Amino acid sequence: MAVSCCILSQWHPMISFEPEWVILPPVPPVLAPFFSISVLNGIPFIGSAKVATTVASSFGDTLQMGTDVGKLIPHFGTPNLNLIIVIAFSKSKSVFGSSMVIAENKPVATACLVVANLNLNCGAPVSWPIAAVCAPNTAMAGMTLGDYLAGAVEMAVSMAIDYLMNKIGDRFTNGIASRLASRITGLAGINGGRIVIEGLENLTAAEINAIGGRGGLLLEGLLTKQVSDRLRDAPLTGYEAITDEGVERTYGRGAARVADGRPGTPQEQASVHQYF
Repeated sequence: MAVSCCILSQWHPMISFEPEWVILPPVPPVLAPFFSISVLNGIPFIGSAKVATTVASSFGDTLQMGTDVGKLIPHFGTPNLNLIIVIAFSKSKSVFGSSMVIAENKPVATACLVVANLNLNCGAPVSWPIAAVCAPNTAMAGMTLGDYLAGAVEMAVSMAIDYLMNKIGDRFTNGIASRLASRITGLAGINGGRIVIEGLENLTAAEINAIGGRGGLLLEGLLTKQVSDRLRDAPLTGYEAITDEGVERTYGRGAARVADGRPGTPQEQASVHQYF
């Protein structure tokens, strides 16, 4: 049984309070809350929004599953050396979607809480599903249990990759700092060298962790694609397609998929009804 949820659109707002590293050497990095806000469309040509430009809805064009606000999301908090990295490598990803509703040959992104969504935002030490998206819409799509499980798996894998990348960043930067210690202390004196090393180690580790947590997106995609596809395909018996004329067509509802996994043909269309 599917849950009817609002489809995400370009101009739906996203707001978040997320933990990020505050770096002010020689003080060790500390976690502090930062406020971020954007629309799901992000900045044109810079963000990673997946927009179905031929399918309009109440709040702009329809977004496809996996859409990401992308880079340069405004963040507000304590000014520090890491803030520029946080903004430059920011993300806010909508991992939930409906495998039953297609827009421009891809599943639409949906609000997992019917009229609101939880986006996966950048953060420290890992990404967190703490961004709230207000997503009222007249366009609705059904989410199956497989859709919810696939979204949850993608979130969990993304957070695990962030954690792993952070650990690798810690080991890498600690090794560099220790190798530089003898040379710097020899030039600047033991006390002066120790201060330089502490500041350098803290800054470099936090920078690489910030970048590493976001750099795992490619690995995340490779690991989650097969799992999420299997989960989404499991409960399906048909699919719905939104066209640029603003109608939703249901193909093969209630009929099993054929051997190669394709849904029913247009001739098996069960219903056509106006949505927008």
